[in-house]
Amino acid sequence: MGILLLICFAILALPYLIRERLCHVLPLYATTATGRKLFDRQFQALVACCGFVGIVQFGIYVLVYGIKRTGGILERRLYRRYGTAVVV
Repeated sequence: MGILLLICFAILALPYLIRERLCHVLPLYATTATGRKLFDRQFQALVACCGFVGIVQFGIYVLVYGIKRTGGILERRLYRRYGTAVVV
């Protein structure tokens, strides 16, 4: 799940960052106060967007686990008797 999240973040963020670097916009941002504020805003928006995608993706995983009942292993209680584990 973690690797898929990283791949999704890369797919989401890299085209934008590469396009800005190829257009040589970053030096323009650095030279003016308005540009620096804009760069900070864009970075915050990118982080918020990646966070939103991560939350939605995690919610879908939880929904799929609930529908398929594959998370049942996590719901079982584990009792220890005489040094051995008994799953109920």
